[in-house]
Amino acid sequence: MAQRQRRRKYLDVYPPAPPWTVWLIRLLLFASLSFVAVVVYLQYPKPPTLSVYWAHLGFLVALLAIFWDLCLTHEARVHRARLRDYSEVRASIGEARSVVPRLTEPEERPEDFRVSKLYLLREVRRLQRLRHRGWTEYQVLTLHQMLVDYLNIDELQATARSTLADLEEYAKDTRYPYDRDQFSIWEGQINDAIKRLDGEQFDDPIKRDMAAEPLRARLRLLLHHVADYQANWAWGGGFLRSLIPFCAVAVLILLAMALLPVLFGLADGRIVLWGLLGIAGALTAVLLELHKTETIEVGDTEGRQVMVRTMIGAVLGLVAGILSYAIIGGGLLEGAVVPRLDSSSLRDICLMIVWAMAAGFGFERIFDRMRSATGGAG
Repeated sequence: MAQRQRRRKYLDVYPPAPPWTVWLIRLLLFASLSFVAVVVYLQYPKPPTLSVYWAHLGFLVALLAIFWDLCLTHEARVHRARLRDYSEVRASIGEARSVVPRLTEPEERPEDFRVSKLYLLREVRRLQRLRHRGWTEYQVLTLHQMLVDYLNIDELQATARSTLADLEEYAKDTRYPYDRDQFSIWEGQINDAIKRLDGEQFDDPIKRDMAAEPLRARLRLLLHHVADYQANWAWGGGFLRSLIPFCAVAVLILLAMALLPVLFGLADGRIVLWGLLGIAGALTAVLLELHKTETIEVGDTEGRQVMVRTMIGAVLGLVAGILSYAIIGGGLLEGAVVPRLDSSSLRDICLMIVWAMAAGFGFERIFDRMRSATGGAG
C-alpha cells in the first residue's frame, strides 16, 4: 500500500493517456443508445413487450458504459485538479531566477550561496522541462521549499502565517480529530518560533539569520503537509466530480426506462417501474445535497464515503418505490391524488412519477438525517 501511495504521488508527472478501452466503451455507449432509438422507432406506436425489454437492456448497457468510462478517466480528471495555478508557479520560477542571499553581507558565506543557487536553478530547469501539464503540488514542492532559504525575516514570518492559514482550511474542515490536534501542534510550533525570533535583538545579521533556522525548518515541513492535503483533497473531489454527472445521467435514463412501457400502454411489470422511479428520486436527493453543501472539496476517504452513501441511497429508493406500489396496490391509500396502477392516462402517469420519485426522495432524506444525527460517516 505504501509503495502504491508513493507511486501515485511522485511519479504522476503527466496525466495518464486514456487506454484503448475508453474509446471502445464510448463506441459501446453510442451503439447502445442507437440500438434503443432503432428499437423504439421500428416498433412505434405499439411495440411488443419484448422490444421494450430490449430497449431496457440498451439503456442499462449505456449506463454501465458511462460508469466505466468515468472510472477509466478518473485519474486524468484528478491530475487536472492537482495542477497548480500557472501564474503562481511562473512567479516562483521568476523569483528563483532572481534570488539574492538572505544575509546582508553575502561575502561571509559566498561558497554556500553559490552551491545552493546552483541547485535552485537546476530545479527551475526541471520544472520548465515539465511544462504546465506536469506542475502538480509535489512537483513544485521542492522549489517552494528551496525558496524558503532566501526569504528575509519579515517575508519568512508572513509566509509561515499564510501557510498556517492554508493548513487550517484543510485540517479544521475534517471530521477526524487527529487533523485538528495535529494542526494545534503545528500552530504552537510556528507561533513559538516567531515569538522567539521577535523577542530577541540581534546586532549581527548572521546570528539573526541562524536564529531563524528553526522557523525555516518548520515552514518547509508545513509546505509538505499542505501538498499532502492538496493531493488528498484532489483525489476526494475527483470521486465527486465523477459521481455528480453519473447521477444526473442515471436519473434521466431511469426516467426513460420507467416511462417507455407506460407511454406505450404496457401494464406488465409496473412494480419494476415504480422501483426505477424510486431510485431516480433518491439520486435526485443526492444530487441536490451535493450541490447545496459544496462537498466538491473533500478528502479521499470522504469522497469514497459519499460514493457508498449514494449506492445505499439507490437501494433505499428501490425499496421505497416498491413499497409505495404495494401500499397503493393494497388499497391502503386512496383518493384523487393517488394514481391508478392499471391506468395509462396522462394524469395517472404523472401521479405515478410524482409518488414514486417522492418516495425515493423522502427515504433518502430521512436516511441522511438519521446518519447526520448519529454522526455516521455515510
